[in-house]
Amino acid sequence: MGMIDDAVREYLIKENLNFSEDTGLGVFRLNFGLQNCSLAATIVCQLDEAGFNYTLRTSVKVVEDRRDAVMKFVTMANFGMRLGGFQLDLSDGEILFYASSLVGSEPPEDAVIERIIWSSNFTVDRYFNGLMKVIYADADPVNTVRHIEQRNTSSLFDDIDFDLDHLLTAGENETEL
Repeated sequence: MGMIDDAVREYLIKENLNFSEDTGLGVFRLNFGLQNCSLAATIVCQLDEAGFNYTLRTSVKVVEDRRDAVMKFVTMANFGMRLGGFQLDLSDGEILFYASSLVGSEPPEDAVIERIIWSSNFTVDRYFNGLMKVIYADADPVNTVRHIEQRNTSSLFDDIDFDLDHLLTAGENETEL
């Protein structure tokens, strides 16, 4: 397809991440087992060669009577977020996290791909337990987000240039931290 999907494929192979590819479409699928949740990830390389999108889906569907509270949680969590953001589909309760990168006329460097993937994964993992409390334990969304953000005042994402080899254990269908 093009330079973006070639760069993404090469990165995924080099990092030993298990993935499937919709050949010729620039779509890659991965699964991650993180500390607090499991995620299904999709990378879509844009046909116009401008960039790529990274989407994480949780296995959680929010029941209709909790969607207003989750909407507040998502809005509070997204405020000030520098890369990506949570989305809530009000029609079916699906929750996802979406990030993208514009790369222009050059293929994306590994550091760009790595930052999109891992900062997104860590962000979802960081907020996941609080989200579950809002959905299933009627926790106050505003206080829950405040607690999450106060608990971890140092940013995990300012410098993500670390060796991922010690974090990864390749499974047959899932990459675990």
